[in-house]
Amino acid sequence: MVIKLSMFKIQLENGEIYKNKSSRVQHFNSDEKAKTKIDKLGDIASGAIVVECKARTTTTAKTKAVKVSKAKKAAAKAEKPAESATDEKVVSNKAKKAKKSKNQ
Repeated sequence: MVIKLSMFKIQLENGEIYKNKSSRVQHFNSDEKAKTKIDKLGDIASGAIVVECKARTTTTAKTKAVKVSKAKKAAAKAEKPAESATDEKVVSNKAKKAKKSKNQ
């Protein structure tokens, strides 16, 4: 599967690239988001256009990672019995030691 990853930025009417409040070039994942930002800017961005700046393609394998929610993990922990395997081992080890001490 081939995925096209493109980044877009806004070029103002005077040729400068739009920068956010921290003076960094603002990149957008889609041209629709960039156009929405132009609409929000209003008079500042009159005559601005959306420019594609980074375009690359990647290939991905068809594998899916199964995510388990925290609620399901908590439910699985709650379903465990009160005595764990280590408790059973401790009891059996004590019984073995008791048999050995009787035999000696």
